[in-house]
Amino acid sequence: MRKILYILHRYPQMSETYMETEIRALRGRFEIEILTTGKPDLSYEWHHPYTALAGTGEIIQAAMRARPDVIHGHYTQMIPLIAQAARRAGVPFTLRTHSFDVFGPAQEKLPAYREEVNGEHCAGILGFPPTLELFARAGWDMRKIVSCFPIIEYDWFYDRSPNGDAIMNVGACIPKKKMDDFVQLGRSMPDKTFNLYALGYYKGRIEKLNAEMGNPVRVIPPVQPRAMPAEYKKHQWLVYTGNTGLPTVGWPLAVAEAQASGVGVCMCRVRPDLEEYLGGAGHLFDTIEEAASIIRNPVPDEMREAGFAQAAKSDIHAHVDRLVDLWRRAYSRDTGSGGAARSPGSG
Repeated sequence: MRKILYILHRYPQMSETYMETEIRALRGRFEIEILTTGKPDLSYEWHHPYTALAGTGEIIQAAMRARPDVIHGHYTQMIPLIAQAARRAGVPFTLRTHSFDVFGPAQEKLPAYREEVNGEHCAGILGFPPTLELFARAGWDMRKIVSCFPIIEYDWFYDRSPNGDAIMNVGACIPKKKMDDFVQLGRSMPDKTFNLYALGYYKGRIEKLNAEMGNPVRVIPPVQPRAMPAEYKKHQWLVYTGNTGLPTVGWPLAVAEAQASGVGVCMCRVRPDLEEYLGGAGHLFDTIEEAASIIRNPVPDEMREAGFAQAAKSDIHAHVDRLVDLWRRAYSRDTGSGGAARSPGSG
């Protein structure tokens, strides 16, 4: 069985469950070892075993001892460390990019990673469709880039049964999500129940604002990922707020999870590419007043139906082989950089 070494930052962070989703989909097909740097702000209970290491030297030495077939990671800012570990271990590496690490100010740093991405040890990079233009502009070798939707456990969330009538928002409580707007929206609609699933970071500030406004929103304590499908079903609409002045909100997992759960999606128009992600199965809004006018009404049946199909595009099991195929090609070719990279086989 081929061995994949993950080098991650802040694993297992509850607001970053896509890493665990990916690992679950690969378990049983590969031997997986995880090295992580940094401490999670809020951990989820179930996770793969991991080793936390602080310094670059420790990571490099651990990667060499692990003797993997491939090193894999997440986030563009991890490329220098992962590329160095791959060179020292004599194996290829791959990486899945996200949003904050590509959009906004982060795109200015992309050219700095060109040498590692275009180098012989990089076997491929996965990115959301709208990021491809940014990678090309940064001079990345586009033959190595794979377009990919976000990843969710679609089977966990897919549920056509009736939904409740509450309004929800969910995600890491950080400035780019602008959850203040959700509190203000709740205050403007006292006849509706608003639930905010705010995870860590600046949650205390939002709770203070909510109290100052008379608690129009219920701030829900952290919910473990496996319990979230039942939470979605309590709601009619997801209102996903965002900061247009800090347009690094990407293609949030909550959107696909809500669509698969039969929840209507109403999202801040942070960037034009979000139209593609919603796929006609949701609304974009520019002001909270516009959002209020949308969520006063039931979710149209045709939009709800379209949501089930659109969310399926993010099913990890439907496209995990886009990543696996990169690995197969990488360790099957003769790179001359080590036995693990030279020996043919499949995952």
